Amino acid sequence: KGKRLGLIGGAGRIAQQLEKYAYGIGMQVSTYDSKYSTEFRNNVNELLRESDIVSLHITADDKNKNFMDKEKFEMMKDGAIFLNPARDWLVDNNALKGALQSGKIAGCWTDFKLPFEHPNLIITDHKGGPTKESRAKSEMIIARKLDKLYN
Repeated sequence: KGKRLGLIGGAGRIAQQLEKYAYGIGMQVSTYDSKYSTEFRNNVNELLRESDIVSLHITADDKNKNFMDKEKFEMMKDGAIFLNPARDWLVDNNALKGALQSGKIAGCWTDFKLPFEHPNLIITDHKGGPTKESRAKSEMIIARKLDKLYN
């Protein structure tokens, strides 16, 4: 309660759900690059400096590879928490490891295996997709993308 959640790429399904949960427990929520944006919609650096918790939800494409790099971790508020439910290659693992080791970030949760361990790192298997409902939603998203591409 009272903490600020910063959503980087807040237009997706998971980010929107996380936003609802955060508001529900009394958090302030700011997003970057989203139609649901609040005051930081055009400035990721400001969001990083002001957020107690930063959650990454950007598209997993080549232009976003290592989006969270050493510079961005250094911008984060001292003692912030970093969450990555998106994709592992969106984060520079060496920069993340350094931010954890230095104490710059107090902790991290990621949904992907990493090449290192740390006491303040929680890793879970990326298993959100195997449910029947999740697979049906994913199939519809893929079908819509293909329809746009070829029609």
